[in-house]
Amino acid sequence: MRTLVYVFLIAIVGVACNNEATQAPKKLSPEELKQEAYDEIMAMEKSMMAVQNNDLDTMKATKLSKLYVAYAMNNNKDAVALDFMFKAGELRMGVGQYLKSIEIFEQLNRSFPNHEKAAETDYLVAFIYHNYLMNLGTAEAKYQLVIDKYPNHDLAQDARVAVKTLGMSDEELIEMFEKKNGV
Repeated sequence: MRTLVYVFLIAIVGVACNNEATQAPKKLSPEELKQEAYDEIMAMEKSMMAVQNNDLDTMKATKLSKLYVAYAMNNNKDAVALDFMFKAGELRMGVGQYLKSIEIFEQLNRSFPNHEKAAETDYLVAFIYHNYLMNLGTAEAKYQLVIDKYPNHDLAQDARVAVKTLGMSDEELIEMFEKKNGV
């Protein structure tokens, strides 16, 4: 009788293990995983674009930003990786997560050296320090970086103006521009 109970228990365990094995999820190839991640990003972008009042949902923006960064870091040879990383920084800036935005822009420049948006990301970092974090010392250093690295870029000229006007009040800026324009 005891042997029969053991055989019965072994049979039950065997059947249970066999059912688990047949229900295990199919392993996806790296290309399938990449496509699945891309499709998730596209669906989330589409749902965010459907918002009527142009208000960014902070939670959705944060999640999408994380998806962008994960995709870019895992697929850094992909043509869209750079754009996804840049969008992640913009999204974080758009929802007021300025330090995270800076972190993403700086990671973008480390991960994709010499990319076509390098001047823009460096400028945006300076802009965030200047206009949102009110850290004028760091802003000046970051603007100077833009001027030094990209002296002929349009944003270098903007950085030069920003450095000259750092710390000026709105009234002082208006007065300066009125003098410059002969008003």
